Amino acid sequence: MPAHSLAEELVQKGKFRLLPPYNWSLRRVADEEGCSPDTVFKWRKQLEEKGTLAPKKPNNTDWSTEQKFAFVLEFASLNELELGEYCRKQVLCPELLQE
Repeated sequence: MPAHSLAEELVQKGKFRLLPPYNWSLRRVADEEGCSPDTVFKWRKQLEEKGTLAPKKPNNTDWSTEQKFAFVLEFASLNELELGEYCRKQVLCPELLQE
């Protein structure tokens, strides 16, 4: 095993912190786990590809079923005001979320 490899427990802990309800930033996870933001970015991409985490800037109407489901789970607890604020920040039409 290469010297720069991270322990599986640390990887799982880092991925967990990227998920709701934590939703930590890449930088925060990297600082807490003592790894590079590039490594945490790879973890986020893996979670998005598995459909466990909604894409950070969902602007594509061709989402996979898994990505749609992850998005719905992530934002189901938001009220209308919070959802509107999120959509403005992400430059998303709320109508896209209702499909």
